Amino acid sequence: KCCQEACPKFLTIDHIDGSGAKHRKITGHGTRFYWWLKRNNYPQDNFQILCFNCNCAKRTYERCPHQTKETID
Repeated sequence: KCCQEACPKFLTIDHIDGSGAKHRKITGHGTRFYWWLKRNNYPQDNFQILCFNCNCAKRTYERCPHQTKETID
């Protein structure tokens, strides 16, 4: 969604609103979370696919550096 990375090994599921930790307490982590996504027909209302770097940057800086013109130091 952000940097257009296409290699599946680098991709992760991101909670758009930042509620991932809270949601994983309900659904479980790792495989359980992915099974939850599948059972719920891969809802798109609060999920997007990001590469691991963009996902981590969003968590750390509230938005990925690709989405801003400023450099984050």
